[in-house]
Amino acid sequence: MPSMDVFQTSGAFTMRSLTAAINVPDYTAGQVTASGIFSEAGLNTTKVSLERLAPSVGTVASTPRGAAPIQRDSDVRSMYDLNMVRVAIQDVVYADELLNVRAFGSEDGVKALAAEVQMRMDNMAASIAATHEWMRVTALKGETLDGDGTTSLIDSSQVFSISDQASHEIDTDSTTNGEVRGQIAAAIRKIEAGLKGRNYTGLTCYCDGTFFDNLVGNVDVRDTFVYSEGQSLRDRTAGRSIFMGGVNFVEYRNQSGRVPFAAGKGVIVPEGVDNLFLSRFGPADFSSSIGGVG
Repeated sequence: MPSMDVFQTSGAFTMRSLTAAINVPDYTAGQVTASGIFSEAGLNTTKVSLERLAPSVGTVASTPRGAAPIQRDSDVRSMYDLNMVRVAIQDVVYADELLNVRAFGSEDGVKALAAEVQMRMDNMAASIAATHEWMRVTALKGETLDGDGTTSLIDSSQVFSISDQASHEIDTDSTTNGEVRGQIAAAIRKIEAGLKGRNYTGLTCYCDGTFFDNLVGNVDVRDTFVYSEGQSLRDRTAGRSIFMGGVNFVEYRNQSGRVPFAAGKGVIVPEGVDNLFLSRFGPADFSSSIGGVG
């Protein structure tokens, strides 16, 4: 950028050029969204109705020939209504923000309105995407939290009248051979019991860095991978993962200021289950959106 450096002892009014322009945006979390486990669709209403059918399936006791057959239990149907929440953000560009202001990364160009509007639109879109990711990752834990990080939007246990399961422990500090694998297997059995007859294609555990590091450092895990996949234990990248005992363990990278998992915690999620995780979008709250799809 052509500018004057008045602090030089000689040649105080010589010109120096802009060497580089570095834009350092905040990290936008998106691992859960990128996984595709949440099915997305738009609606033309601001209320969502979910219907649940629980067919009665079980073993049938034998009866004497000629006797009345055992009466089948009726299927249980339930309806749940949820109201959508509004997630909105806006910005205003004032003339004084553009007049006589150098464009970012330019040496002699002034700010252009279209470029400034696009930059702010991109930033706001990233904020909305981060909010959706936050809501989704907290929903995996059973309680969808608002973008403020504390307000509860949907408590799944209350809405669907189900009991919260006690936390399942995977003792990553254990030195007993096979114990961690056994605890992972026990967690899988709990998930399968909860899914009942619904099939899944895989399991992913999103966890914090402490849990992930302790898991990788566990003797049971090291002994499992030391010969077959030793490189996976040596690698250190921004998004780390390791497959163990039927579960893909993924270190979740937090959005700045938002920490969904406490130290040493995580959540195991079944993948490929129809209509288990849903994202629905309603129309915006202005007149031109009436009757439209969100």
